[in-house]
Amino acid sequence: DTMHISPSSNGCSYLVHGRCALTSWMEARALRKENAKAIGQWLPHWDVRQMLFKATGGDVKKWYWYLHHIMWADRITIRKGTGCSPYFMVTGAHPTLPLDVQEATWLVQYPKEIMTTEELIALRAQALAKHTEHVEAMRQRVTKEKERRAAQLEESNRAKIKTYDFKPGDLVLVKNSAIEMSADRKMKPRYLGPMVVITRSKGGAYILAEMDGSRIELPQNLKDMIDVSPETLIELQDDEDISELHDLDLGMGHSDSE
Repeated sequence: DTMHISPSSNGCSYLVHGRCALTSWMEARALRKENAKAIGQWLPHWDVRQMLFKATGGDVKKWYWYLHHIMWADRITIRKGTGCSPYFMVTGAHPTLPLDVQEATWLVQYPKEIMTTEELIALRAQALAKHTEHVEAMRQRVTKEKERRAAQLEESNRAKIKTYDFKPGDLVLVKNSAIEMSADRKMKPRYLGPMVVITRSKGGAYILAEMDGSRIELPQNLKDMIDVSPETLIELQDDEDISELHDLDLGMGHSDSE
């Protein structure tokens, strides 16, 4: 069935609507133009119009955003003739309805008296719409909680967390973390160097060189190097500018070995 809805919503003025004669499963789609071909048997659509009107609270301009909620609610509502919902007839299982888990209540206030099927479907459509809003609100709360914990961690470790910003040509020491698990680590140096900083990537990782200009390859354990993180490994290996650096970039030349 095709019907014209005024006023238009999100540029759509038409609604094509069909319902399975066996399971009463509903399908619908909003259209900008009434150019759809024959869609089969024509059926009354007053119930769908009433559902949209009640779901939008009388603000018919919002019918576009409630259409999918109406379809979902219609599919999971029990039919008087069959004693089960179209959803159960198709899948053999009862759907899980969105609940306010914190308050253990429905997302909308249901009336105490008996309702019509159209009113029940409209209320469930409103619950679905509010469920989407609640999910977005939960995401925002989770994001704020992550930011709060990150700030708390930074504050509690203010004396421990350091942001290094070594410049090219600076001399640095590299922590020898490879020996931390060895049994004879007491007899091995805890730091290696001094070494020369060649450059620093955007991610904060450093490329170092020996005092004679020999570039140090990235170790498999990136924690062995100052400010090197796994996220910057690919960036460092693919950086063509870094691979072209040579001794002149360090501001010093080779000395003849004796």
